[in-house]
Amino acid sequence: MSARVPSVNENSAAVSTAAQAPERAARQRRELLTHISHDLRTPLAAMQGYLELLLLRHSQLEPAERHNYLEIAARQSERLSRLVSDLFQLAELEGDDPPMTPEAFSLTELIQDVMQKHEADALRRQIALQHAVAGAPMPTQADIAMVERLLTGLVENALRHTPAGGTVTLRATYAPQCPPGRTEVSVRDTGEGIASADLDGLFDRYQNAERVAGTGATPHGGLGLAIARRIVQIHGGELRITSQPGLGTEVAFDLPLARGPVGQSPQLPIAIGDGRGDAGSSAATDRVGELERHLREQARALRESERARQAAEADVRAYEQRYVLALRGSQDGLWEWDLSSDRVRLSPRWKSMLGFESAEVPDDRAGWLGSVHADDRMRFEAALQACVGARADQAAGFDQPVRLVHKDGSVRHVLSRGVAIRREDGTPFRVVGLDTDVTAVRRMQNVLDVLAEGTAQVQGQAFLQALVRNFGRALDVDLAFIAECIDDPPTRVRTLACWRSDDDGARNFEFNLAGTPCEAVIQDGKTCFHRDEIERLFPRERGYAAYLGMPIIGTDGRILGHLAFFDRTPRGDEMLVDSVYKIFLARAAAEMERARSK
Repeated sequence: MSARVPSVNENSAAVSTAAQAPERAARQRRELLTHISHDLRTPLAAMQGYLELLLLRHSQLEPAERHNYLEIAARQSERLSRLVSDLFQLAELEGDDPPMTPEAFSLTELIQDVMQKHEADALRRQIALQHAVAGAPMPTQADIAMVERLLTGLVENALRHTPAGGTVTLRATYAPQCPPGRTEVSVRDTGEGIASADLDGLFDRYQNAERVAGTGATPHGGLGLAIARRIVQIHGGELRITSQPGLGTEVAFDLPLARGPVGQSPQLPIAIGDGRGDAGSSAATDRVGELERHLREQARALRESERARQAAEADVRAYEQRYVLALRGSQDGLWEWDLSSDRVRLSPRWKSMLGFESAEVPDDRAGWLGSVHADDRMRFEAALQACVGARADQAAGFDQPVRLVHKDGSVRHVLSRGVAIRREDGTPFRVVGLDTDVTAVRRMQNVLDVLAEGTAQVQGQAFLQALVRNFGRALDVDLAFIAECIDDPPTRVRTLACWRSDDDGARNFEFNLAGTPCEAVIQDGKTCFHRDEIERLFPRERGYAAYLGMPIIGTDGRILGHLAFFDRTPRGDEMLVDSVYKIFLARAAAEMERARSK
């Protein structure tokens, strides 16, 4: 009987699925980076806030408050360190040759070690922590450090999602129903469970991963599940999750069994036949067993010591990085809201960010919220109240984009991040935050969006005209044009595309470079920016105050022409979006060279 040949539709579907795999992987990586960025930003903002608060108010704080701030900053630093450590571990595990040292060991003993490590945490949470073994234990062949990391993450996660009075069980099964040559391991909790809708595709969505393998109050961006699953896959298994809302969750996997006994090599020499018959043989066997147990304990102690040493070295390396980040963070604007007195303290940096001297903005809630743009104020206050009103175990932070009004009336786009400081009973008594000015980034993104949309799918002369028109509108200037050099060496230019704020179809023109700010751009091949007084410096430019010109350079290095903007009012740094200019100047050069080659 001949083999069935796949149909055209089946082949097409297979090809389509294969083609979509890289795109799906890329999308998952983008989602992972998004969540990691958020998780990094939250503890970093809190740590920076507390450190800057200590710097600004060290002499005014009570010793207990100073200790509390340092303790919180240290906890946030630990969160950062754990996340970075997870990132490195995941990168190693997903490589072509993940580091792995398989050895035969007693899985039941490792389970006991993991349980002992979490006994205190379980007792504090009032959760029954128990383990069980079904069947006759047999040695496991695996990387013991990886398996310990796997079990630790799953038990920690189960404890976090189990309420007081619940149970967490770690079970190892050696039985005929297991796959041949493997042992079954599971971690089951009686916690909140996961809805069936969230279970579907759970392994494909990093944002759902944190429920299963390692986040809770200490976010890891879903890395815990990714690491756990990869460890199991390296050992030839697959992570399986079953759950029922309100009843709990079970995470199960299997590991390979060893072919020989634990510690098969080397064997310890023993004295047999010492004249005591069976009793002597039994005693010798007991002594061998005792020595083997002692050696296993020593090996385990050495592994723990090595892991502790590596962790200490990593902490030392990370300390300098965290210190630098904290110093950078001190350049942002700090604010502090005392809930009991409703008093707000604004750092000098926060006030100078908006162009104010320290005495010009009152240190009260009205002065603070009065700087928030009217259209954003209600949303901003609602987010503040949500941060204050959150339960202590929710660890809700404050993270809001907001517009602040500068002293000169302009708008500053700010990322405002904060955290509520709570007493031991969970009652909030202060909110501390940092405001980071992201106006330049927003401005650049807005200009780029306008240019990308306005010049899409146009070429040649149409592209040049669309470029100056959209640049002129995005930058809000009075005149924008692209000019090409007429002679060599260049002394005269003519415009290829021109736009005026009062004339969308402005005619092209020619002019001599001498006596204009454009002369320096063409001759020196560099950007020239005059914020003000163009009319005084170049009398020919009567009526204009600001100028920005940039050379257009061909592939051979020759200056083909330039892009120029004139405005009747003084301009500031909002004109400087260099990254955007580079993109479109290169495109303009290509269009000019193409036109010359015809």
